[in-house]
Amino acid sequence: MYTFRSALGAIAFSAAIASSSVGAVTRSWPGVAPCNGTLQACIDVSAATDTVQIATNTPITQSLFLPRSITLEGATGFSAQMASGLSIEGNSTDDNPYIVTVRRIALTNARIILSHNRAGTANIEIRRVSIVSTGAANAAGIRVQAGSGGPATVRVTDNRLRVAAPSLFDAALEVSFAGNNGTALIDFNHVEGVGDGSGWGILAQVNGAGAPTMTVINNEVRGRFGRAAVGISEGLLSSVAGTLTARVIGNAAIGRARQGMGIVHTINNGSINTRTFNNTAVGLNYGMRFSRWSSSAGTGSVSGPVENNLLAYNSQGLSIRTEFQTPVVENVNLLFANDFNAYTPGALDVTLDPKLRSLTDVRLRDTSPAINAGDSGVSAAYTAAGVGLVDTDGLRRVKLNRVDIGAYEYGDFSALARADAPSGNTFVVNDSQINMRPRLFLFATARATSETNAWPIGVYYSTPNWRIFNQNIFVPMPVGMEFSLFVPVETDGTFLHTVTAANRSGHFTTIDHMRLNNLSNKIVLATSNWNPDGVPGVYNNHNTSVGYLAPSWFVLNNDFGDMSIGASFNIHSQDPSPNAYVHTVNNLNSFAAITFLDHPLLNVTPCAQVNLTPRTGLHGDTAFVVGYAAGAQRWGIANANDVAMTIGAEFNVVIDAAQVAACAGVLFADGFED
Repeated sequence: MYTFRSALGAIAFSAAIASSSVGAVTRSWPGVAPCNGTLQACIDVSAATDTVQIATNTPITQSLFLPRSITLEGATGFSAQMASGLSIEGNSTDDNPYIVTVRRIALTNARIILSHNRAGTANIEIRRVSIVSTGAANAAGIRVQAGSGGPATVRVTDNRLRVAAPSLFDAALEVSFAGNNGTALIDFNHVEGVGDGSGWGILAQVNGAGAPTMTVINNEVRGRFGRAAVGISEGLLSSVAGTLTARVIGNAAIGRARQGMGIVHTINNGSINTRTFNNTAVGLNYGMRFSRWSSSAGTGSVSGPVENNLLAYNSQGLSIRTEFQTPVVENVNLLFANDFNAYTPGALDVTLDPKLRSLTDVRLRDTSPAINAGDSGVSAAYTAAGVGLVDTDGLRRVKLNRVDIGAYEYGDFSALARADAPSGNTFVVNDSQINMRPRLFLFATARATSETNAWPIGVYYSTPNWRIFNQNIFVPMPVGMEFSLFVPVETDGTFLHTVTAANRSGHFTTIDHMRLNNLSNKIVLATSNWNPDGVPGVYNNHNTSVGYLAPSWFVLNNDFGDMSIGASFNIHSQDPSPNAYVHTVNNLNSFAAITFLDHPLLNVTPCAQVNLTPRTGLHGDTAFVVGYAAGAQRWGIANANDVAMTIGAEFNVVIDAAQVAACAGVLFADGFED
């Protein structure tokens, strides 16, 4: 049986592999010539569209310039980082397409600045970057500027910034268009202010005659930002009218002691057409504001629907300039405990206590009037934004048949089960969250302990408790065995599938469901349920996995034994997100029987929980467990039979961000948690 004791040597193994591996289209630095000198020299000799991977944990001691299309990334298994004060900059230097990607790199007291101002098109992506300011005067962050050149496509996603914005023109994360068109998607970034900043947390703006579409969705911004936590701006630096189409959806702005600005639209001479849905703004000076630049005498206008937003405990909750109150269509918002408001209330607004977990963890409690109170017509805006129907935690946006008000959807939760007193092949899960609730859908993932269970498992309900069992009735459940339980709300994306003669074909059963058919990119979890509705069921004593074969998803017995007719499975499906994704085993993230997960919610967080289902393919007939390797400070997936991981094997992984926030205890420094 595999334990995580051998994981301490895994990082050294990864380093050896990465530093000696140079792919056909990828340059590894430090490596062989021409990448045996400085990193800048390696970048300079790389042709357009090459990839340069940083395969060292030693801080880079020179600022970097990207003169052409290139991908610059930290290699898997390494913590690529710049020395303090050293930046990464790049700009288009000719009229060829400018395609630049920067990912998995850490900076301190510095910025990533990428600019495009030539005739060619641009495609710029910044992903999984970490940037930290060590003091309130040390401005740092991300800046992407699309000038008067060809159209630009920009994606800034899943970055962690704990930075200062000390001046009025600083932003932790900025995307600007000036005189050109294009699109920007700013999503799933976590921004925290260092000190009392005068600038922005996130700024999306157009200056000049440009007409971009900019989507700011599912970001979390904490701290005091004097301009705005999320700013949508037209004409700050130009009197020439611009046209900005904005989607501002699912963002959480969390202030401190009613200081700082929340979600702010500001206009000069042009126009901002916005769709402002499902945002949360708490503890700020202004929660949400629609205004004109103070020095502007222009005739520009802001328009569009404003719905499903939660604005509470602010000095001013919602402020819409008088001239914008007709074109800005406000309705179905929750406003509570704000000192002042300046808007015309909508007929369906809610003015009740939102029942937040705290002033710092602004997710909803089970008694919140925001649950199921939103206008579900906004769901189409999520799909149009290109990130799927997911909330700020990266889990399903609609869970109880109707969308909630605010950034975080209520309903899914996690639990931890431990077999302290197993009886034969089963043990009772005694948890107040799930006791006396037979209609729940439980998804169980075995955890690595001193005793590892290498057998297929399932769940069932016997009043008043749920139980976890080995499918082989002759194999006792080990004492002390632990399981992560993910319990999503029953809806059309979480359901029961039962094997019938019609949907079975030998060793697999086809799932015919409207939320899965013809949707190969879904993240799917499956756990055997022995007795749905309390009726004694059918064992399926096989390790299983899920897969897709157009047009349907299916559950497969990994040993190719016949699927048992009458066997049932709990099925959960959702759109992918940074917290619901496919993990693929490769040479750099695997060591013998374990593959490491590199995720900001899991790294250095032993109390986190990992939920997974194998995908059909290369992993063979085996059970898997998850565990935390203290030496590596990483979570990993291990083959329970201590067989080496197969390169290319895939797993659907789901992380409950609310569970991590609660267990890590980092959100409650000045809140009012129970």
